[in-house]
Amino acid sequence: MSPLLKIGRYIVFPIMTQMLVFGGGFSIDVDLDSDGKRENISSEVFKTVEDYGSYSRLVVKDESGRVIWKAPRTEDIDNPFFMGDFEGDGANTPELAMDIDHDGKVELLVSIPACDISPRLYDIFEWRTNGFVPSSQDSILFSPALSASTRFEWRRDDIEGYRFFWVDSMKKSSTGSKYEVEASIIGFVDDKDGVSSIVKGTALIYMNRNGGEVKRWISGPLFGDGRPYPFAKGCSYRAKIGISDHFNSSGRRLKSLRAILRQDRANYHAGRGDARDTPESCFGTRSSRNSFDTAEIVAYGKKLEDMEKMVQEDNPLLDITYENGRFHISISDSE
Repeated sequence: MSPLLKIGRYIVFPIMTQMLVFGGGFSIDVDLDSDGKRENISSEVFKTVEDYGSYSRLVVKDESGRVIWKAPRTEDIDNPFFMGDFEGDGANTPELAMDIDHDGKVELLVSIPACDISPRLYDIFEWRTNGFVPSSQDSILFSPALSASTRFEWRRDDIEGYRFFWVDSMKKSSTGSKYEVEASIIGFVDDKDGVSSIVKGTALIYMNRNGGEVKRWISGPLFGDGRPYPFAKGCSYRAKIGISDHFNSSGRRLKSLRAILRQDRANYHAGRGDARDTPESCFGTRSSRNSFDTAEIVAYGKKLEDMEKMVQEDNPLLDITYENGRFHISISDSE
């Protein structure tokens, strides 16, 4: 797999020379301030360069067409508000305006075009009283293996450590849920012969503060030759770390993350689980719980040491997936 390079604000593969920009030509209607009236988000061109392209900026209008906010004009590619439509550079547009993190505020997601084999970056803006404010720039990724119940995470740091499954584009779903989107998923993976291949599919994703969770697959995922991608084998469950999970059967205080997670499952399968625990079919025996002693643990949304400290000192509700010898752990969005 080719290494990634960081050029300015962008992540690219070195074999690609395309400049990554995004531009105008879009229109999104959304209620930004929860008053029952829909505002319109669009763009306006403020500078055109012959044989090169044009610079534009975000514009928000109310229902009557009155302009209520404009982004600053900028030609600086490192400015979050930079927008351009340049010949041959694959200009793109904002994809989605919705409350992606359940905080009551509308976020605007602007995709930054990339080649087919590099993770999609999004500029994320949050609507405040006086306009959109830059929030972050991230990709929505999953590692290390795709499953039917995959949880994706917004992430920018240490992107090279991922097995390169990412959300490549999003649009509001037709399900009626205000937090669900229809997403195009792309993976850049090594097959059994070590040959790099592209995997594509479409999934319904429930967005949350950490990223999103696949609710169901609409199509695929498939390799380019039509072969289905083999889902990772594993299990997912929710664990409420209770007081009893901090002590073993002899009453001794448990001090490690691994031991507490193991005790949680031991208690659950012995009928002593918390009301918010959910079932799984992986850890019903003492021997099967040996995985907690040796498997790699990957924490999402927090550093592993911070996750361990929280579990040791508190009683969090955790989302846990065990796949291919790894535990993937995050603080539950339902906490």
